Amino acid sequence: MQIAFSEIIDQPKSSTPLRQSLLDILNKRIWLQSSLALISVTLFFLVLIGALSHTSTLNLGLLTSIFFFSLVGAYVVHIWYESEWMETITDSISTHIPKQAGAEKKAQFLFEEAQMFKLPQNSFFSLPSYLQWLNPCLYILEKVFYFFFWKKKLDIVEALQIASARARIEIIETNPLDTKAHAELANCFVALSQLFLEASRQRNRYGFYVQLPLPKHTQEVEEKHRQYANLAVQELTIVSQFAEDTVWVFEQLALSYKELSMPIEELNAWQKVLKLDPDDVQALVRSGLLAFELKQPKTGLEAYLRLKELSPMQAEEVLYAYKECLR
Repeated sequence: MQIAFSEIIDQPKSSTPLRQSLLDILNKRIWLQSSLALISVTLFFLVLIGALSHTSTLNLGLLTSIFFFSLVGAYVVHIWYESEWMETITDSISTHIPKQAGAEKKAQFLFEEAQMFKLPQNSFFSLPSYLQWLNPCLYILEKVFYFFFWKKKLDIVEALQIASARARIEIIETNPLDTKAHAELANCFVALSQLFLEASRQRNRYGFYVQLPLPKHTQEVEEKHRQYANLAVQELTIVSQFAEDTVWVFEQLALSYKELSMPIEELNAWQKVLKLDPDDVQALVRSGLLAFELKQPKTGLEAYLRLKELSPMQAEEVLYAYKECLR
């Protein structure tokens, strides 16, 4: 059982009712708030033009009043949506979860939905029927709108992953010693941590992590990354204690530490894999690369010597890392 979260499915799947419902919620918010903002901007320019062209005081006052009313309306709509936003997403998820499925099936379904929701091949954005003539400009429109609404999409992916984690917790509450459930709960937390790590470091990766340079947003995603990383490590530690002699547990532990950008812990996990299976090629390659990266040449060269017998091509990859380490 190995999951590397950065290696998500490349081929787009047909949209499920849940994904379509969440996209509709996002689109509705984008269009309503964008329309109100556009009206406010248009009225502002009309007021400005009226002031410069010496329009009558009555007309100018009327335009100014309408402009301020539009601003108040936009603000009220924004506050209303903010208060209902997460509840709307949660209700949509609850409505579209397969009712007859067990907790395991529900958790897997939600986890896959979250991964698919991030894929760049999926169409995240649709135009109303009366604006279909703008389809050639759709790509540019997506970028413009997601510049302002990137956080809302992040909220949806987070909600899907949290729902998946809760389904795993249901399994653990029934059987607290279920190693597989603990491992998959750890996977959920790793995926959540990785989601916010990407949001803080690689904002353009999926085309919607483009944000306004607001410090509160940067601080929020970094705090959530650390929060979910700590939960992942906590759960992975439980897993490793449950199955000390099981290779796949430490392989998953190492892959999860890789996703969390924790090289020292990842190297330790791969070393435990090699104690149980000295010929594990993946463990040897990663141990060699990490050892040289962390300036531990003895450990790296031991991995290289074993790889020369098992996989000469991958041994060369490790040797190249050693040469880089010497520079």
